[in-house]
Amino acid sequence: PAFMGVLQVGVTHTVDDRQEWINVVVPLQGKLDRFREFMKMYVDVCVKGDGRVFLTVVYFGEDGLKETREVLRGVARDNQYNDYAFLTLDGPFSRGRGLTHGAKHWRKGNVLMFFCDVDIVFDRGFLDRCRWYTHPGEKVYYPILWSFYNPENGYANKTAHAHFIRTPDTGTWRKSGFGMTCQYRDDFFSVGRFNEMIEGWGGEDVDLFKKFLQSEIMVMWGVDRGIYHLFHEKHCDPSLSEHQLRNCKNNRARYEGSTVQLGMMVLASRERVEDSTRGR
Repeated sequence: PAFMGVLQVGVTHTVDDRQEWINVVVPLQGKLDRFREFMKMYVDVCVKGDGRVFLTVVYFGEDGLKETREVLRGVARDNQYNDYAFLTLDGPFSRGRGLTHGAKHWRKGNVLMFFCDVDIVFDRGFLDRCRWYTHPGEKVYYPILWSFYNPENGYANKTAHAHFIRTPDTGTWRKSGFGMTCQYRDDFFSVGRFNEMIEGWGGEDVDLFKKFLQSEIMVMWGVDRGIYHLFHEKHCDPSLSEHQLRNCKNNRARYEGSTVQLGMMVLASRERVEDSTRGR
């Protein structure tokens, strides 16, 4: 398998003269306020900026469905934007099933896809690199994105995440996540697509990543300075498989704060307990 190690992307090769369209596929359930913020970013970067991006939203369930559809329709109306699809699925949320459904819906050839989440923010430079580091039948791109910590656990600047300030106190490079990826539709299906039997949190992204590693397609995996994961509360459903639940809890703890911040929190908690004990 062809595997490129950690690359420092986003510094050179940021302009691509190809006119490739990108189909941004977003699986979604709930998170209405976050979706509104995502759409503001999408309009600035993709509609008014890049101009060659199609949006596919795959919504699970009925709760919040009407409101989410209206947000998308309102954005489309206000910006005279028609390059989108709003799809629905029943049953429990499954990221793999949602993304696969979005990929299947495209009927206009071998499009370049960006599998995205509503908690992601990206800039135009990232879209250029999405095009640059992919090629049909040859390359797929897995960016290492910056993931923000919980701003309540130690930021000196509580608005750092809003201004995308990267420091050891605000976040870390998300080297263990493979959910955000740029790849061509035919390549996605040729390697075996997502495992749709995986429900709930996690696992489907690593499974697909491994399939590409075992194929003849080169995996481009590198730090990208134009894509961010915003912190959000993570609920680990007790009904998840033992492996998924353990990974979910580990992931939740990893992005609560830096080692120093979490250590200070533990120390402060211990001191409070000791003070309380002395006061008895």
